[in-house]
Amino acid sequence: MSARTFRVNRPLTGVISLVLLGAWVVLWVVRGDPGDATGAAGENDSTVRMWQGACLRVGLLMGALWLALPSKNREAAWANFSLPMLALFVGIVVAVAMRPRIAIPLLIVLGLAALIIRPRAKERPRSRDV
Repeated sequence: MSARTFRVNRPLTGVISLVLLGAWVVLWVVRGDPGDATGAAGENDSTVRMWQGACLRVGLLMGALWLALPSKNREAAWANFSLPMLALFVGIVVAVAMRPRIAIPLLIVLGLAALIIRPRAKERPRSRDV
């Protein structure tokens, strides 16, 4: 198998995400109220719900991918991701999955820690006027 490099098209990923999320909105509006006067959900309603779910999930996934991809001005989101950060992220995901009630207090603690531990701005040398 030959080694190939693929060029990722970030704008196209964003457009696909927007189109799918737009399709989800259109399907949500078209479907209307499920408890209408006819009272029959029918096969059409379940098909529309299936497409709604698919458009929403894939649209959100493509949007997350668009945010993570590199651009001309910055590296990819995972370029500076260290092994300890990965372990911390996996641990947080597992903790929230096991006990969803800790999500909000955990976010507050992590937010405060990020404010306290953030990197300091580089000091610029002062210009001396003689």
